[in-house]
Amino acid sequence: MGLMMFTAARERRRDRIKAAFGQIPPDPRYMEEVRIYYEQTRDMLPGETIDDITWNDLEMDQVFARINHTGSYIGEQVLYRRLRAGTEEAAADQAWEERLRLLREDAETRTDLETALARIGKAKEDYHLPLFLRHAGELGVGPVWLYRSMQCLLAAALVGGIFLRQEWCLLAALFVALVNVCIYSAGKVRCEAYLSALGSIREMAVFGQFLIKKEKYRAFVPEKRMEEAVRSLQSVTRRIGRFRLRKYGVMTGDMMEIVRDYLMGATLWDFTVFHWLTRQIEGKLGDVLVLYECIGELDMSIAVCSFRQSLPRHCIPEMCDGKEMDMEQMYHPLLTDPVGNDWHIERNCILTGANASGKSTFIKALAVNAILARSVHTCAAARFRLPPMYVITSMTVRDDLAAGESYYIREVKYLKRLVERAACPGYTLCIIDEILKGANTKERLAASEAVLGYMENTGCLTIAATHDRELAAAMAGTYDNYHFRNYMEEGEIRFDYRLYRGVSNTSNAVALLEVLGFPEEIVREAEKLCG
Repeated sequence: MGLMMFTAARERRRDRIKAAFGQIPPDPRYMEEVRIYYEQTRDMLPGETIDDITWNDLEMDQVFARINHTGSYIGEQVLYRRLRAGTEEAAADQAWEERLRLLREDAETRTDLETALARIGKAKEDYHLPLFLRHAGELGVGPVWLYRSMQCLLAAALVGGIFLRQEWCLLAALFVALVNVCIYSAGKVRCEAYLSALGSIREMAVFGQFLIKKEKYRAFVPEKRMEEAVRSLQSVTRRIGRFRLRKYGVMTGDMMEIVRDYLMGATLWDFTVFHWLTRQIEGKLGDVLVLYECIGELDMSIAVCSFRQSLPRHCIPEMCDGKEMDMEQMYHPLLTDPVGNDWHIERNCILTGANASGKSTFIKALAVNAILARSVHTCAAARFRLPPMYVITSMTVRDDLAAGESYYIREVKYLKRLVERAACPGYTLCIIDEILKGANTKERLAASEAVLGYMENTGCLTIAATHDRELAAAMAGTYDNYHFRNYMEEGEIRFDYRLYRGVSNTSNAVALLEVLGFPEEIVREAEKLCG
């Protein structure tokens, strides 16, 4: 009966996992912890990462959550780092796409893998494993030389008491054992604090063994290094398993394990075992990281495959060499009922349009898709072609009261990042929303023209959205102009969210006052002042 219930529960779980594939995933529970792996390995990444300002401007945490159909904390952390760092491994694209094809077509094997990944899970404490690994060599439970000295004293006293039949030696052994128990009681909390990290390493090794035991699973992790890493860590993971089993017995109140724990405490055995484990992990850190990356890559691959299936349409980006971008039916992946736009650009552009007409959403969609192209090789579009490029933005500027910086100072600092980036080699997509709106009209136009003019002679593809039709007209010789429209229908302002050539000739600020029910005298006075 119990076996039947267990089997039925397992099948229900598989059914839930299978049904969730291709659906919008729930929001991550521990977003701060998800970032730990990226933050701990940031200095080891070969290329530039998306900076915090750009990440926040584009609300990339929400984009991450939209893609995040992962089963384990490892998959979450590897996916987050991939979105921040991208990948320059163009040669790996074919292998990546082949893996995604297999995952898409073989639903049963994919569900097997997802079920196994779910056993690793997303416990909050496990997200700290990268921190543990980064500082494994610095961890410890105190002075090992002291523990070994006390063990030698205990052994010598026991030998003297048992074999030489000296009572004072037995008393000395009892005294040393009591001292050891006191030392153990004081230090074991520190040892147990690392228990979750040790358990996480074992869970990775168990999953690695699961992958290599069947040929059909191996196809999803072609890295031979993973198999070598699993074998290299076998002795460590066995010892971790025994260590954890006893510790969990103590935590759950098992009297036999509690007695055994204090016997181990009297010999300080756990401290020397823990010291051995941390030194082994430090020495095999490369193997642990290989295992971590391989599991994370697999979990991330399943998430990207599910993300693709959940989109109204998607494409694999095409790479080109020139300073240009070409897209068909491109849209923002966070929209549930998107309007796609076609666009081909070979030089810098200015977008104009009324409030809420779609300018900001469009340029965010462009930047987000460029990031997705360089990270997970997936774009929310029917076609998306671009060169390898870095993405940087200046959009959601806020004043910083703590730093004593006004809106304008912050905005200038944001723009300075773009100007500095423009001097770097390679292509950059620079996105600017409402350039220098913190300044007065005359100085804003002058400074904006100067900044945009400077960007024209760099490797940047600059897209600026603005309400200033004067700025668009002034830059018409060097920047292409596009706009979004609005129109009135049955007393309501309507938008089609379509991109058109040229400068916008519509506005809706005054019309919105009337639509939103402002007093008539305010609306009429605004119309009068507009002339």
